[in-house]
Amino acid sequence: MANELFVWVPEWDLSDNIVVIFGEEHHHLSRVLRIKPGSNVILLNGKGHGAKSIIREIHKDRTICCVESKLDDPIKDSVAINLAVGLIRRPRWEWLLEKSVEMGVSRIIPLITQYSVPEKIRQDRDLKIMISALKQSGRFTLPELDDPTPFDILIKNLSNRGILLHNEHKLPYLMSLKRLKREDVTLCIGPEGGFSEEEIDLAQKAGVETAQLGKIRLRTETAALCALNICSVWDQEV
Repeated sequence: MANELFVWVPEWDLSDNIVVIFGEEHHHLSRVLRIKPGSNVILLNGKGHGAKSIIREIHKDRTICCVESKLDDPIKDSVAINLAVGLIRRPRWEWLLEKSVEMGVSRIIPLITQYSVPEKIRQDRDLKIMISALKQSGRFTLPELDDPTPFDILIKNLSNRGILLHNEHKLPYLMSLKRLKREDVTLCIGPEGGFSEEEIDLAQKAGVETAQLGKIRLRTETAALCALNICSVWDQEV
């Protein structure tokens, strides 16, 4: 589906065979792309479903589509990979959001840690970035985006479902663990400056596994994408 045109319609229900598109998606189709009746599109509702559709009518304020066939998510990950990441500066946070969605993350948890920056989460803008990445990558499921969560609150709920990554060369490499044979795993990535010794100790006492990505010190967003890539390979091997 590399050349398909994806359209975001979150209110679309599987039982609907006629779908009316309003707002920004209608404007993009009719004014930017200048798409014509008879064109084919794929509708996405962000809930794991899509639909091959044909545009029937284009009006000033809406576009009307007819569903031809329902589609299931072509990329079904057997393990839900969550990303808990220390808050970083806004431009790099937005890049991280975009690429994480493309990589197939299930949930993104902004972390408040000892060294995280006091950035605010802009839910409306972040959602637009994530939807754009969803459409670009051809995925059908929009990840959840949590409110900023204090590190200690996250750790209390992780136990053996979490892997904390930090730059300690005595730790095993993440790629050597190979044990994602369960329903979900949460990768914990520190902000610039990493996790504090107190945070690492807290995680280990709670049963969270610790690992490293390698000898090179990576930026937060780079480390997150490297970890997601490793886990995506694990998922294919399970």
